[in-house]
Amino acid sequence: MGIKELLSVFKKISTRRHLSYYNGKRIAVDGYCWLHKSIYSLTPDILNNPYSKRYLYYLEKRLNHLLRFGIKPVIVFDGDKLPMKKCEEDEREKHRQEVRIQSRDLLNVGKIEEAQSKMIEGVDINPQMAYEFIKILRQKHIEYYVAPYEADAQLAYLSKAGLVDCVITEDSDLLALGCKRILYKLKLICEDLKNYP
Repeated sequence: MGIKELLSVFKKISTRRHLSYYNGKRIAVDGYCWLHKSIYSLTPDILNNPYSKRYLYYLEKRLNHLLRFGIKPVIVFDGDKLPMKKCEEDEREKHRQEVRIQSRDLLNVGKIEEAQSKMIEGVDINPQMAYEFIKILRQKHIEYYVAPYEADAQLAYLSKAGLVDCVITEDSDLLALGCKRILYKLKLICEDLKNYP
């Protein structure tokens, strides 16, 4: 989730870097962050096929971006749900169900773009989706871990222990957990890869 406005506090000491800067480095990636972002790549067809596996194309593309620049990815997935967050998780599921109903209603009255937006908001990233991604990681011989609970603590541990050079995430919680170096907004960095062969 992140800590609201925390990234803006660190903006003055942030540096923009091209991925090539990290050649030869081990970079841990928040796997569920990428899974969430991958769902947005499904916007055009998610209404027709909510069980589409096209999200895997997005994930593989991101992996290939890292590999192209000689980066050694280490993907970390969320494990079990934290018992202390059960109420929050229940609320999120309730919201997703409500949003799915709203998206069907919008679709029925011909508001396709709004329906697509709502449908994406209502998609649940589940362990089966993570497992499909893990199958790709195994094929590519890419290191991955499933954390006991949320990936944040595992990512912070890998960083603080010096087992990875930095972490890719969109979650500002990792700053509070003591990660030494974090890459945010990878999407913006990846967009300028269009200029590379």
